[in-house]
Amino acid sequence: MTPDINDLTSAEFAALIEDYFNGTDLNMPSREKANGKQAAAKEKLVTFSGLASHLGFESRDAFAAYEQHGLFAPMLKRARLRIEAVYEKKLHHQSSSGAIFALKSWGWGEKPQDKTTDETLPQILTVKIIETGPEPASTEQAVDMA
Repeated sequence: MTPDINDLTSAEFAALIEDYFNGTDLNMPSREKANGKQAAAKEKLVTFSGLASHLGFESRDAFAAYEQHGLFAPMLKRARLRIEAVYEKKLHHQSSSGAIFALKSWGWGEKPQDKTTDETLPQILTVKIIETGPEPASTEQAVDMA
């Protein structure tokens, strides 16, 4: 049973992340690389859902929310980057369509202009009225022409 994240120290949380990447206490299958014969080296199948589950999150949304605002958010961002690196390496394989799909769904785009930058955001001008002058007249008879 994974302990509650809020009960962990920074070092314990980092160790839990490393356990996932090292394959410790994981129930994830490994896919052996075939080279005519079974190779001794194994490729670890890492996923965001697998990491989230290993850390005790109930959903990917809970993982994402904690990644944005949680105590250990920098560690989760680094873990996300590590998983993205695995998928990025798969782009060099002959069949990389799955990796391309996954990376696009995580915000990777084909064109640099896919991301909104500060330069493309509309500028907001704030106007503060300090003095309005005399009170407006409510009728024509109230207008003083003198």
